[in-house]
Amino acid sequence: NQNEIECETLPLLASSILTIGHHLHHSLNSNDPSSSSSFVVSAQPYADCGISTYYSSLLTNNNVIDIDTVARDAMHTLIKETHRNQLPYTSSRSSDVWDALIALDGDDSNGDGSSESVRLIYANTFVAAIPYDQGTCEYWNREHLWPRSRGIGNSGKDNTDIHHLRPSDCNINAARSNNYFGTCGTSRLFSECSSPAHLEAAFDTEKDSVTFLPPENRRGDVARAILYMDLRYDGDEDSTTTMDLVSGYGILVSVATMAFG
Repeated sequence: NQNEIECETLPLLASSILTIGHHLHHSLNSNDPSSSSSFVVSAQPYADCGISTYYSSLLTNNNVIDIDTVARDAMHTLIKETHRNQLPYTSSRSSDVWDALIALDGDDSNGDGSSESVRLIYANTFVAAIPYDQGTCEYWNREHLWPRSRGIGNSGKDNTDIHHLRPSDCNINAARSNNYFGTCGTSRLFSECSSPAHLEAAFDTEKDSVTFLPPENRRGDVARAILYMDLRYDGDEDSTTTMDLVSGYGILVSVATMAFG
């Protein structure tokens, strides 16, 4: 049996509460846990994947989402209850996060669903999809946009939630560390800024000891992912923590707080 990547990430649309109008939805459906890690990209969505169907509980009589009246709790409940699959972080028996990232962030220039390369989030370049990191930092690895050290556990759904995982250059990943996303020099002296953020990073990245600025053409993706995590997780599931997005770069913040400015 083959595993399919199918449409299931409409929560990205819900999470962009003030910028509704953009969505990219995905999931990995493992039908046979004993199958190999091979998979195909499928253009066939779930039957209830249409925007009007998915958001039917939030729509007004005019068939729109009124962002002034819709309850945050209602959005949270919707995207939580439709989170159908939890991928294993790494598995030799079934498709896992590695496979999903290759499919979702891969270069499908052939148009056949195959991905021989992946785009690195902070380097903004493509590298070979196989091999990937085996702990040596020689190949690409996986970046948690919302860092594990800021509330993401090692076993809950938040750890393997593809909405905030991206392929990354191992060295740039380390350079970003758990810095907040934002403009360099905002909370520190501008003289502390490094641009690019790393020798292997895209030219328009920046960092200081507190902040990290992704490439311009990936900042929207990052912002939507962080907004989604704030809306999706409130600590009401096993091995998850309440995710709180704040404005600014305070130093004395809780472990599960993420700033974006």
